[in-house]
Amino acid sequence: MEYKRVEGKTYTLFGESSSTTEFYKLICLFVDELIEVNPDQKILLNDLKTASKDQWHFNRWRASFPALSAGLEQLDIYTRNTNKHLESLSILNLFDKRLRTKEWQYHLFMLEVELTNRMNKQVFLESEYKMALLPYCLHDLKKECKSSSDGIEYICRNCSAECYINIITKALKAYNVKGYLWMQSNLKTLFKSLAKDFKTIGILGIACIPELVNGMRSCAKHNVPAVGIPLDANRCIRWMGSFHENSMNLEQLNKLLTK
Repeated sequence: MEYKRVEGKTYTLFGESSSTTEFYKLICLFVDELIEVNPDQKILLNDLKTASKDQWHFNRWRASFPALSAGLEQLDIYTRNTNKHLESLSILNLFDKRLRTKEWQYHLFMLEVELTNRMNKQVFLESEYKMALLPYCLHDLKKECKSSSDGIEYICRNCSAECYINIITKALKAYNVKGYLWMQSNLKTLFKSLAKDFKTIGILGIACIPELVNGMRSCAKHNVPAVGIPLDANRCIRWMGSFHENSMNLEQLNKLLTK
């Protein structure tokens, strides 16, 4: 498939480029710097989660990493639409935690995803049962999606060669990861059901940044190792009122699934 630049409601991982490669390089460098200051990754992850709660906690965290704090401004090119979006929110939408994600929170979430991936990758790969929860917004918008439930969740029926879900599902199969469209499952119920048949479970998520972080944190609460890749932009019905063509970095997917 042609890898085309997409612009989201609040963010785009393309920044000012025609590729998302620079974004992933930059995030890796920032997390390297964090680990250099404090090698205890569990503490770093907890600090990132705490810092994302509110402005006060963020300012306190930023003061602990003065050199990194200045560098984080480089992430602004990926989140330049955020403030405009926040200004346009209705009173009703202000109650939606994801919709009201602030720009500095996006930056912390980006770091959190990368750090979580580093911490969980090996245990995910070694899990007896590995599944991926994929967003419906990656399906081919030019065709009617023919996915259907297999009793656990919806699975791709490979109805379009121009569909990211189709391509991702096939790639996942090569790594013994079962791909599902996340349509209706409750994570707690899902994990309880899978635990009857498998000793260890690993989850891979693909979603827009606020959704991805929320899902990875939920998995952690249930002691299920999760890894994830953010969508290149947030372009679904939640953000734009309708679905718009979207993408994700397939190279990052392969890196995450390779030992």
